[in-house]
This record gives sequence, structure tokens and C-alpha cells, in this order.
Amino acid sequence: MPFIARSSDIQAAHTIAFFGTGQAAQDVFKLFAAGMTDKDVLFVTRPEFLDHRMCFGLPVMSLQEAVERYRSNLVVVVAPSAHKASQIELLNELDVEWRDSAPIYQLSGYFADRQVKEFIDLHVNAGNCALDVDANVGVFSSYLASLFDAVHCFEPSPTNMKRLRENLLAYPTVNCHELAVSDKAGRKTFFVDTYTPDGSSSTFERRTVDRRPDDFTTVEVEVTTVDAFCTERDLRPSFIKIDAEGRDFNVLRGARTVIESCRPHLVVEFPEIQNDLDAEQILSDLHQLSKTYRVLNLHTWRDIIEIINKPGDIKNVHHTLGCQVINLGCLPL
Repeated sequence: MPFIARSSDIQAAHTIAFFGTGQAAQDVFKLFAAGMTDKDVLFVTRPEFLDHRMCFGLPVMSLQEAVERYRSNLVVVVAPSAHKASQIELLNELDVEWRDSAPIYQLSGYFADRQVKEFIDLHVNAGNCALDVDANVGVFSSYLASLFDAVHCFEPSPTNMKRLRENLLAYPTVNCHELAVSDKAGRKTFFVDTYTPDGSSSTFERRTVDRRPDDFTTVEVEVTTVDAFCTERDLRPSFIKIDAEGRDFNVLRGARTVIESCRPHLVVEFPEIQNDLDAEQILSDLHQLSKTYRVLNLHTWRDIIEIINKPGDIKNVHHTLGCQVINLGCLPL
């Protein structure tokens, strides 16, 4: 019985059980829902927490009962939570075989960022096309698949691309492209992070992953722009998510035509900037974007422009807001 499943595990299984009935379990259920139309789906929990029998209109039962009833045909999906250790203990007590096949669990950080999810739930309508730049191992792409007719996700790391395709097997409307996205097309050396489990610090700038010589490998990658990619395929995206490890505003600069013509909602991670020239450029980009978009800092849900008036503000914004990750939600005016 797989414990914490890949999408490929879910595709092969007859019965899917989501461990828990709290918000984390419900969020992970939504992640996988698009790929489970032909499955028996239920929620499982400990007997002492079995206070209701339905969740999302689906049955809830004790894990023991589910194991006894389904056994070899059962896949258990466990949400990221503080209860993982106790859930493993319970599985061991039940004397069932399990394996940790958890690339989606390990790096569900973007989806777990409730600020981003709330922004999408409140402001973004389902549409025909969304772009996910950079997709990493596909957690956010799988969520977007439940909202859009087609999702195009970009990932330049060959290692992550392999996991991305594997994780998204159950989502036929998601298209994976082994491409970097920036402000200019071409080819460029890419530093692949081999230090973190998800390679989340892979970047074009060696300094961000230069911990030890063996903390990264280099590959030559193809680079495109949002404008070029959408023009070639006649796409009109209504939502774009950008989490590009420091080159987020480069991606925006390469998307100006799409932004002007399609007016997509945007979620953009705000990069940590130390260079004065980069800070001046991003300040200019923000002021330009704010002419046609309301740019919200999703940490406070206020306009980011309220606290950024000079390049020094760009360099200090993470300290000012007291958070390591700042996501911007951009609403067309």
C-alpha cells in the first residue's frame, strides 16, 4: 500500500484514501481531484477523530477499516502536516506495507502557501489557458489543471522535468516544456541545485546555489519568453504564475505583449535583490505594471507600491515585511 502517493501511484490504484479531514487533507484532495474521476475515493482518519462520516460528499472511515476492506488496492495520500510521524506509527501498528513515494508531498510548498491559494480562489476565474513558470515538480500545475482547460508548465532542470512528467501523468491537460523562461530567447548555462531535495534553488546565477562545489551541476538549456511561446502557439493565457528563482521580473519583461493584449491575472514571487542596478530596474518595472494592474503584496493584502518608493526599499522589502517569501498578486485594472 503506497504511503503518500505520486500521481502515477494514484493512476494505477483502484481506491484512493486521503488521511485526515482537516484543511491540509482537503487541499491535497483538491490537488489530485482532476485525475480521480474513475476512482473510488474516501477519507480516512484515526478512530478517535471519526466525528463525521462525510467530507466533500465522500465517505469517511477509520484507516483500520479502509485497510481491512481494500488492502492491496488502496493508496493512502497524506497531507503535509505535523502529524506525519504519528500517521507512520499507525501504519506500522496495522502491519501494512508502505513506502514513502513522496515528491509531491516533499515539495508542496507553493501550494501550501495559503496566501496564493486565497488570491486565486477570490480573484481568478477558470479559463482556457494558464502558464506555470517554473513548475518545479508540478504541485501547482496539478492544482491549475482543475481550473483551466490547458496548463503549460515550464521547468529547465532535467532532473525536475523527469519528476514533473511523472507526477502529472494523471493530468492530460497539462503540457510540460523543458524550457527556461526569461526576457530573451536563446541558450544559456543553468545551475541545477543538487543540494535540496526538490532542486528549488536551481538558477542562472551560481551565487545562489554555490554552497560547495558538488551542490550543483551545470547544463545548457533553451530559453524562451512568454511572448514568443504564446505567439508561436496562438495562446491567450488568463493566468500566469511565476516563481523563477530571482529572474521573476525578467519573465515579466518577456511577457509585455501578452500582458497588454490578454490582461491575465498574475502571481509573481518577489525576488531578493542586493544589486542597486537590479533594484532600480525592478522599481521601474513595478511602477510600469501598477499603471494597468493593482499589485498586491499577498503577505498583507495591500498594494506593494505603498512601501516601495526608491531602490533601497526594494532591497529591504523582505526585512520590512518580516517574511522570507513575498508573493505578488496582480489584478488587471
